[in-house]
Amino acid sequence: MLAVAELDHEDADPRAAAWARALWPDPTQRADVRVSAALAWLCLVDDPVPDEVRTTLDTLVTDDLARMLDNVPWPTHVDDEQGFARTLDQMLGKAERALPPC
Repeated sequence: MLAVAELDHEDADPRAAAWARALWPDPTQRADVRVSAALAWLCLVDDPVPDEVRTTLDTLVTDDLARMLDNVPWPTHVDDEQGFARTLDQMLGKAERALPPC
């Protein structure tokens, strides 16, 4: 999911954003898919972060999921131990962006 967003970021195919938008609110999807889809959607659109995305992330991002997602090579390379948390903070406007996250 995140790789699709990163690859599509340059092409800006609206189908990728629509696909991500369909996945992150879907309760039938696994938490890791929904969180990745929400982050991908944020990468693909310039829209303000909707409350629904914040609620989805606040609800689904557990310590276990965060540890798993820390293993993703985050584009911002914020740090090796808290990459996911720092990237999430940047995307949600809780921290200043060092580099574009996507």
